[in-house]
Amino acid sequence: MNQHVNSEVKQENVKTAEMVLEMPRVITEPAARKQAAENFIDYIHSGATQEGEKLRPFFNNLNYEIDEVGNLRIEGSLTGDLSICPLSVLSSWTEEVWQKSLESLVGSNGMIKCEIK
Repeated sequence: MNQHVNSEVKQENVKTAEMVLEMPRVITEPAARKQAAENFIDYIHSGATQEGEKLRPFFNNLNYEIDEVGNLRIEGSLTGDLSICPLSVLSSWTEEVWQKSLESLVGSNGMIKCEIK
C-alpha cells in the first residue's frame, strides 16, 4: 500500500493533510471505487476502530475524490490534538482504517463488483 502525505500551512495557520490511498487493483470499476471510498468514510464515522475514533475530527471536514488513476485522495484540516500529531502517525492510522474498511466491504458477500485480471 503506497501512501503519500503532505502538510502545508494555510493563511489562517490551519495545518492540512493530504493523503493518497491506493485502491486495490481488483477494484477497477468507477462505481466500485466510489463505493469503496464511501465505505471508508462511513467506517471512520461508525467508530469501528480505535484509529478511526482518533481520526474522526479530520474526517468531519474532509474533501475526497477518486483521482485519475483510481486511488482515493483525501484532504482535510488538522484540528485539536491532530494538529500536533506527527504526520507519520496520522498516515499509519489512516492506512490501518483504509485496510479494515476494504476488508469489511469486500467481505460482504460480493458487495463490490470487480474485474480480476
